[in-house]
Amino acid sequence: GVNNPSEMFLEERSTNVPGSTIVATMEGTRPLLIEVQALVTPTTFNNPRRMATGIDHNRLSLLMAVLEKKENYLLQQQDAYIKVAGGVKLTEPAVDLSVIVATASSFKDKAVDGLDCYIGEVGLTGEVRRV
Repeated sequence: GVNNPSEMFLEERSTNVPGSTIVATMEGTRPLLIEVQALVTPTTFNNPRRMATGIDHNRLSLLMAVLEKKENYLLQQQDAYIKVAGGVKLTEPAVDLSVIVATASSFKDKAVDGLDCYIGEVGLTGEVRRV
């Protein structure tokens, strides 16, 4: 077995770069730290692209709508790409906050602390709920 599976998902991670956050999730009974990456870039299409690997595409659209409405981010002219490292699929709502922070970080081109972990469900009114 692997002594520290989180290390496997984080060992090649660049810290303190825009668009990168860490989320804690459960794999069975073991907590696991995984990187969530976001890339937000001006679109060249009439309709901006929203692509998600490792999280539900509809969840990404919902979270981006919250950023637009509650934080006044002008994302309707931006393509957004979200990727969960290691090919892991995250279905729990706890990933919401990590996705929002990674997206905002990429959009603003400002890194967040690479040692922080973001866990929480984000509601449609922008509130963060405990999970």
